[in-house]
Amino acid sequence: MNWWFVPPESADHVNMRGEGAMGAQGLSLLLVSRDFADRRHLSSELARAGLAVTEADSSEQALRRQEECRPSVLCVHHSAFGAFDGLDLVRRIRARDPLVPIILTSERRGEELLLQALRAGASDFLPWPPPLEEFLDRVSALGGEGPRRSGASCRGMAGAGIREADPFIGEAPVIRAVRRQILAASRVTCNVLITGESGTGKELVAELIHRSGPRGQGPFVPVSCAAIPEALFESEMFGVVRGAFTGAYASRDGKLKQAEGGTLLLDEVGEMPLHIQAKLLRAIERKEVQRLGDHRTSRLDVRIIAATNQDLEELVRQQKFRPDLFFRLNVMRIALPALRERPSDIPRLVAHFLKELGGQTGHSRYSMDRETLGLLRRYPWPGNVRELRNVLEAAVARASSPVLGREDLPPDLRLRLDQVEGVGQTEKDRLLSMLEAVSWDRSKAARRLHWSRATLYRKLARYSILPPVSARPRR
Repeated sequence: MNWWFVPPESADHVNMRGEGAMGAQGLSLLLVSRDFADRRHLSSELARAGLAVTEADSSEQALRRQEECRPSVLCVHHSAFGAFDGLDLVRRIRARDPLVPIILTSERRGEELLLQALRAGASDFLPWPPPLEEFLDRVSALGGEGPRRSGASCRGMAGAGIREADPFIGEAPVIRAVRRQILAASRVTCNVLITGESGTGKELVAELIHRSGPRGQGPFVPVSCAAIPEALFESEMFGVVRGAFTGAYASRDGKLKQAEGGTLLLDEVGEMPLHIQAKLLRAIERKEVQRLGDHRTSRLDVRIIAATNQDLEELVRQQKFRPDLFFRLNVMRIALPALRERPSDIPRLVAHFLKELGGQTGHSRYSMDRETLGLLRRYPWPGNVRELRNVLEAAVARASSPVLGREDLPPDLRLRLDQVEGVGQTEKDRLLSMLEAVSWDRSKAARRLHWSRATLYRKLARYSILPPVSARPRR
């Protein structure tokens, strides 16, 4: 790509040649670099592509511009020649705004700089000056608009698949931040630790990172550390040669070797026995594995992603998890939020699952009445997204109409909702009060309660509410 010199203008210049104040793409970019010529040329090209670009040539100017303009995405140039410390600026921006996407660029290459960028808080990394088409794709993905063009590679555009994956549907700030972290993890090959409660999608995150990363063509081998009996753990993980112990009738590779060239997921890694932790640490450090009963070692090329719903730091303090192994696994960390931390995403998740379930049953598209949806938003969901999907699957199986209501939810969940909300009697009282206020005009009562007429009639039946004799139609 040729980069031509552009007649000088002040770095205070704000390029707004895109459509409208936010550009045709609906995205704005803060571009920070002391490389005047390349910065100005990139700014001009991005504006022609429909982005609104603000420029800055120093850290203080960048921080001021960020506060004033609130850009969708930031691009920071880290000079390979010591002229500008982009990593320091990324850290300062991240301290002020933990969610804004930041692309770090540099003339330098290599995984060491990539890891430094990720640890500083960068969302992505590209060479400087960045290839225009790839840069536009990354800005679009990180800014929440998805890939610009249909031909984007899987590895370059992990964001699209992430947004379509069940646990990551939604626009709450915490889930948008997770999507950016997953996208960043797919750019490198370092070990990753994924934490989160049961049902938040840890295994899916691991597979997304693997499939969209440089090892995506290799095997993805998930291992549940909680499901392997301790007596079999060593042979399962490292392999065994024939005759190593009674019952070892054939030689076979362990899970580590089965993941050669790909990714090994250690799910519930906190359940791994201490003596296996020591042997795993040696395999990671030496990049070699030795089967049980074998005197030889073989080279090992595998990325490890560990997942847990436990507090590994606390297990380290209790001497139940090796600190050296913890540091080896915790190179990059992704913490998945519980569903109760993003209740605003529940309507989107419900709509997604109901559409999916409707397609499986061959029924017309299901929906849920507003009151029941409000109850689901206020429920704490200890089983997270997995529990929500199971509840909706049960509700669809019980439903007598395409509009799901509270009566279609599983009985045990209705009981828990009553305990959480105190819904039963309170709702009945509210309904009776409204009916009396409108002289038992059921259409008017439904409108004032923001219910459909069908919802109101279902509640009348549920609470065995009959109008008084004076309000019944005369025959």
